[in-house]
Amino acid sequence: MLRLQNAEAATLQDENGATLLFRDTQPTISAVLEEVTHVLQGIEHRFEHPQDELVTMGRREIEVRECLIQHRERLGIPESEDDVSRKQMKIYRADLERRLAEWA
Repeated sequence: MLRLQNAEAATLQDENGATLLFRDTQPTISAVLEEVTHVLQGIEHRFEHPQDELVTMGRREIEVRECLIQHRERLGIPESEDDVSRKQMKIYRADLERRLAEWA
C-alpha cells in the first residue's frame, strides 16, 4: 500500500490507539518523527473539525515539517532528510494557499 502511494509511512489512529506503518524495515528518522507527531496531533485533538479534509491534511503536514526543520539538530535529522522536509513543506504550503484561495 505504501509503495503504491509513494509513501514512506502512515498512521492509523482511532480512540483505542495508533498503529504506525513503515514501508521499510529501517525507516528514516524523519519518517518516524513525522508519524509520532501525527499521533500527538490526534491525542491533542488538533485539526478535528475540518471544513475541507485536504486543507486539514496540508496544515497537519506543514506543522510536522516546521517541527522537523526547527529541531533538526536536536533530533539528529540528517541534512539529506532536512532537504526533503523543506521541499515537501514548500509543496504543502503552495497547495494549501491554492486551496484557501479557492474558498475566497
